[in-house]
Amino acid sequence: MKSKIYIIPVKYEDVSIKKKRFPEHSIGFNIETAFLSYLHGSGFEVKDPDEADWHYLPVMWSYWQLSNDYGRINREQMQSYLNKIIIDDTKTFTVIVTGK
Repeated sequence: MKSKIYIIPVKYEDVSIKKKRFPEHSIGFNIETAFLSYLHGSGFEVKDPDEADWHYLPVMWSYWQLSNDYGRINREQMQSYLNKIIIDDTKTFTVIVTGK
């Protein structure tokens, strides 16, 4: 059985994210945008959060970290925003690139 995934709407301007693609030489750091693109055409996506098995939080963490001094600034602003948009934290997941 295929899981149903609701994509939580994120207003990028509310979380200091510059929405742009990574340069091609940064392959491997764009998994966040690639995963969101994949979800849109996968058949997993549903429009009703109550119908979903999972809620995907599409914050582009790599962009956010770079735009916010590697996460040293605006952390409280981000947490406050997340507290407003996350519907059910037991169903919510995100994707992030991490170091080795």
